[in-house]
Amino acid sequence: MRYRSPVLLLVAVSLLFAATTIRSGWLYLVSSVFISLVVLAFFAGRRFVRGLELSRECPAEAVEGEPFIARLKVGNPGRTGRYFLELEDTTFLGRGRLGLLKRVRERRRKLKELLHDRPVST
Repeated sequence: MRYRSPVLLLVAVSLLFAATTIRSGWLYLVSSVFISLVVLAFFAGRRFVRGLELSRECPAEAVEGEPFIARLKVGNPGRTGRYFLELEDTTFLGRGRLGLLKRVRERRRKLKELLHDRPVST
């Protein structure tokens, strides 16, 4: 719900403005339903992940080209189940962007292109 909530709030506010302009009761109702859905999703999301234990096991050093094992363990000490959870470990991906190795290679490639295209001065 990272991107849906702000969009839903924006739609609700625009419907609220339209409802005040044309004085339509059903638009008030629809916009209030949208706002309540966002508030409900916020509190429900916080409740579903509260109390979870998360641990990561990985080696302190990794060598390029060599495989290594990284384990992500999720524990639920509570009595109730946690549904519809999706976990994504972005530690080795650079938080959703290119990984560190790919970023270094991309910068190196750009630098080589820059140096290759530069005219040589004598």
